[in-house]
Amino acid sequence: MDAKKKLYFDAGAEEVWFCDQEGSIAFYTKDIPDEAAVSSCYCPDFPQRI
Repeated sequence: MDAKKKLYFDAGAEEVWFCDQEGSIAFYTKDIPDEAAVSSCYCPDFPQRI
């Protein structure tokens, strides 16, 4: 997943979201790509679990 995240950021993504098998969402920003953010910068009301 780290390799995919790097590819997305290298392609110009500002934010990357990952969903695990339990439905938990992890949000990453290009400014701090190695540390999950608490919420999305673009959709702050998006749930952390789906």
